[in-house]
Amino acid sequence: MQHASQEYKSLSTEEKKTLLDKYTSYRESKVLSLHATDKSKVNDITETLKAIKDEVHFFFPCDSY
Repeated sequence: MQHASQEYKSLSTEEKKTLLDKYTSYRESKVLSLHATDKSKVNDITETLKAIKDEVHFFFPCDSY
């Protein structure tokens, strides 16, 4: 995991912006998607938050949570 954090830190500002744009567009696609029920909407939000949490932990590992 430490390697990923170092890799992220070594990205140029433009590469970081591109990565952020990629995740922003992904997030927007999830916000605007249609759901059959409220439960499926909640499940989708929960899974999206878990994915974001995993990405944050991947790029910024921390020993205490």
